[in-house]
Parts: sequence; C-alpha cells; structure tokens
Amino acid sequence: MTKIAATTLWVVLAVATAPATAAEDRESANFMLPACKTFVSGRATLAQAYGVGVCFGEFTVLAAVGSALPDQAFCLPERVTLGQMAQIVIRDLEKKPERWHENFVSLAIDALHRAFPCR
Repeated sequence: MTKIAATTLWVVLAVATAPATAAEDRESANFMLPACKTFVSGRATLAQAYGVGVCFGEFTVLAAVGSALPDQAFCLPERVTLGQMAQIVIRDLEKKPERWHENFVSLAIDALHRAFPCR
C-alpha cells in the first residue's frame, strides 16, 4: 500500500469514528496544532487520525492554492513537502500562543507567506 493510500485509509476511518464535540473549535490553532504535530511525527493513534487527516487536507489545499491567494500569496519551492509546510507553521505558531484561538488556516497562510514570498 502506498503512503498516500494508507493516509487516505486513515482519513476515512477517522471521519467514520470521530466524536462530535460542540464546544471544540476545530478551525482554531488550539485544535489543529496538536493534530499537525502528530501529522509531522508520522505516528497517530486511531483517536488522533481525524485531526491528522484534517491537517493533511488543510496543507494539501494550501499547497494547491497558495500562489493564487489575493493578498497573502506564497510560492512554494519545488519539492517542498506537506510535512515541511506543517513544520514551518508549527514553529511559527509555537512562538505565538496568544493567537491559538484564531483560525488555523489564516495563521498558516500568514506563516507560509512570510516563509515563501512570491517574487
């Protein structure tokens, strides 16, 4: 099984088994940061698989649309992996815990824009 197929299987299993918690803001850095740390580590339990899948999906979309963002475009060098993108965002967010209540994607775009400005 390829790595992508294995990851896809984890995502499908996670979505099927993920508990719904109304009080949890799944769009915040508070939720996403631990999930993305687990994604980067490559070791997830079934309970962590939902968050890892969401993180994987967020970075997949960001990699695809980053250069087309109107105000905060970023241009990834060739061969930058999703894991490397996640590491850059994690490092940036760890310096700003006061912003973890904010939208994760917005914070990630900001970090990637600064790390990979378009020329």
